[in-house]
Amino acid sequence: MLKVCRRISCILLLLASSQVQGADPSPKDQPIDYERLDLSVTLTGFRSGNHDSSGEGQYFLEAKIYGLSVLKEEIKKTFQERQKIERVRGEFGQIQIKNLKFWHPEKKPSPAFTISISGDLLREVVAETMRSFKVSEDQVAILCKVELYERNKKLFLFGENLKVGEAQFFVIPDTLPHRPLIENKELVIEDELGTHVTLQVRFKSLEVKSGS
Repeated sequence: MLKVCRRISCILLLLASSQVQGADPSPKDQPIDYERLDLSVTLTGFRSGNHDSSGEGQYFLEAKIYGLSVLKEEIKKTFQERQKIERVRGEFGQIQIKNLKFWHPEKKPSPAFTISISGDLLREVVAETMRSFKVSEDQVAILCKVELYERNKKLFLFGENLKVGEAQFFVIPDTLPHRPLIENKELVIEDELGTHVTLQVRFKSLEVKSGS
């Protein structure tokens, strides 16, 4: 009887081993599909700060993408010191508004208040970061920054725009596990002069899933 039990145990162990070896890889083991990372950032609310002596300011938002190498020695550094690739996606959300005044989007928001960031662009940034710093794909993080400026340049040439503040979020974090963070977010940009700006981050793949 004991021998029979041992034989049965061995057979069960062999079956379990063969199932593990032939099993499909879990989602965590799959390579990143960058096409699922298409996202948009939309301005949803704006309260201007007291930045301009004229009583009225012209503001705009700018989106930037960063590829960061995720090495132990790099994570300890400040953002300015870290090895990184920068891509400026562009400006959006231009508003001319009086100091300390609220702006709200219309029921049908203008496309001018939204900027799209494609997964294909993120893929390009990852590839460039890998080549530039000789790191593997799982040693690259993707950070998105949205910066708020008051436009002070005259004729877009003279003077300097005033950076009011920024908000940021990781699409691919610099922590383990090395997987994309595909989740919708709400961002806020504030300062001590009364600014309060709200933004929505929306992933296209989540909209398709919820609508199916």
